[in-house]
Amino acid sequence: MFRNKIAIIFLIISFASCNKEELILSNFDKKYNVSKDCIDTTLIPPSNIPNSQDLTRYIIRNSNDYCYAIKSVPTQGFIEWNSNICVDKFRNKYSLAFMNYADTTNWMQYTKYANVREIIVCDINLYDTSKQLIYSDHLFNRDSTLKRGAYFKNSSDGDVSDASWEIDTNYINYVKVTCIDTLKKILEGEFEFHFRLTEQSSMFPLVKYSEQAFFKCGHYRVKYEN
Repeated sequence: MFRNKIAIIFLIISFASCNKEELILSNFDKKYNVSKDCIDTTLIPPSNIPNSQDLTRYIIRNSNDYCYAIKSVPTQGFIEWNSNICVDKFRNKYSLAFMNYADTTNWMQYTKYANVREIIVCDINLYDTSKQLIYSDHLFNRDSTLKRGAYFKNSSDGDVSDASWEIDTNYINYVKVTCIDTLKKILEGEFEFHFRLTEQSSMFPLVKYSEQAFFKCGHYRVKYEN
């Protein structure tokens, strides 16, 4: 029993040994390593399609919680994708919510969903350092022990659904915790998601989103609560 306690203490200390400097917004300016690991060059064209609705760049709030990835869309191209991020807890289960916005003016006066445009959500175990595989709602409904994820686009003030995508289980999808500072309660990690369209744009008849959207080489850093 004593040895087990020592092992647990050592694990917590070592796992909390990530860089503990204060979060700074320059993290958003981090250069992307755009390689074949991030983009399937057999699917993504060498030049982006002009005015692609799938490659619209939205803005983020001036927050210390951040995420960045490469969003690539077959036949369309790719962009460097940023979002804010938060940890939600419901019935003792945790999830990550990645969000970016159409407007961030006076954002501290509003809820986190005000003027949101893109939302990615996925389940997560904060204390599991392995690759946590993410599945579709369809498979989750068969087996509730699985972790699930989804991707949405909203419009208006952020409260109107525009389109939705589910996890594409033809690919490996995961979220990973690479570092946890248990003193400051800061979580860092990586992710890779592949989505397929389930509901086409309902707000804009002339907008037709692509069937697939990939988020690869993703990194995040977020503050959490127990």
